[in-house]
Amino acid sequence: MKNNSTAIQIISTIISKFIFLLGTFVISALLSRLLGPENKGVVTAIFVIPLLLVSFVDLGVRQATAFFIGKGIYKTEDIVSSVGFLWFFSSTLAVTLTGGYYYFSMSDKFGWAPLLLALLTIPLNLIVKYTSGVMQGKQKIGSINLSGLIGVIVNFGAVVLLVWILNLGIIGATLVNVLYILASAIYSIFILKRISKINIRYIHPIPIKLFTKGISYAAALFILQLNYRIDVIFLEKLSTVKAVGLYSVGVSMAELIWQLPAALSVVLFSKSANSKSDQEASRRAVRLLRMTIPLLLLLGAVIGILAHPIINILYGEAFAGSAEALQLLLPGIILMTIVKILQPDLAGRGYPLYAFWVYIGPLVINIGLNLLLIPRYGIIGAAITSSISYTCGALIFSYVYGKKENITMRNMLIVTKEDIQLIYETFMKKSGKMKDNLKLQGGVE
Repeated sequence: MKNNSTAIQIISTIISKFIFLLGTFVISALLSRLLGPENKGVVTAIFVIPLLLVSFVDLGVRQATAFFIGKGIYKTEDIVSSVGFLWFFSSTLAVTLTGGYYYFSMSDKFGWAPLLLALLTIPLNLIVKYTSGVMQGKQKIGSINLSGLIGVIVNFGAVVLLVWILNLGIIGATLVNVLYILASAIYSIFILKRISKINIRYIHPIPIKLFTKGISYAAALFILQLNYRIDVIFLEKLSTVKAVGLYSVGVSMAELIWQLPAALSVVLFSKSANSKSDQEASRRAVRLLRMTIPLLLLLGAVIGILAHPIINILYGEAFAGSAEALQLLLPGIILMTIVKILQPDLAGRGYPLYAFWVYIGPLVINIGLNLLLIPRYGIIGAAITSSISYTCGALIFSYVYGKKENITMRNMLIVTKEDIQLIYETFMKKSGKMKDNLKLQGGVE
């Protein structure tokens, strides 16, 4: 089986995501205990705007890069040079906009030291995003996975040193974010140099083509990210930073369910960008969705039932209020996996705006319910709002996808006999190869 086969890439990505998930889980619990709800809320609030703006000024270059490389439209070296040019432009824009927001909204409240450190993460984050687009176009999924794992290792070491041993608090936590993104950026540049020469320059008309193709990806990603994070912005304005800290723990726990779809989405986007036909790509995406849903329903049920003891054991009694928010988020989080898997397929084939148009309505619902419920119910109101918004968006998106691809909801969501047969045959083939390898090794010895 080829190294760039769908099965190999999915398996390797799931394994790396599991390690990433475990590391992130440990880091989140350790950092939350060391900071406490209030300081955790401060750090969360500081990084919300940079993350949102990065998803917007990213300009969809990552996805457009993967699309153009996958289709072989331009030379890879010329695309890389043009991406470097756009990186400089988008980094400058994002730093300027975020700095302005900090100046008018946060500098008096939190001081400039952590805010300046947060600003440093923006160009580094964009390096990781843009280089991953090149890797996706070249189907180097293993390199993307390794970049994430390097980040986790550095993240853990930095938390232990800066926040635990040196007890630097909020400054230490913001430094942690800088260091682990820096590590991923350095590795990404190293891999990029092995793919192509790096020259930051304008090569007509590639930057314009990347921008015009990418802006639709950026719009779709931005509106999705806004749906995911706007509740934190409203909590910081309408409630307290302690509430933000409690809510962020519930959100991070609930979003663990998204790690499997996230692993699949990296592979799906790359495969769809390189697919010979839309039918082949949609069939692959829908089959993966059907196979994934039962696992996620089971995982969601376990997390929901054990929410209170999990939060108390891992994060401590100070975060006990996060458990109910976690439980209320779960229905919407699970349904959003439909979008997490199907949207990358459409985006990889050059149709990202489906998600943009679908999620305008849920975003309006999200904003309205946040304004209504957060002042009354705090993090519980935010959790209810997010779950409703996610559910509405997922149901509308699945309907639109089904109409476009001429697939019924039943065929999209219910496991078939063919799926079970495929899983069985794949498992038997893999186990047979493992046995053959063991026999060969035994014979050599």
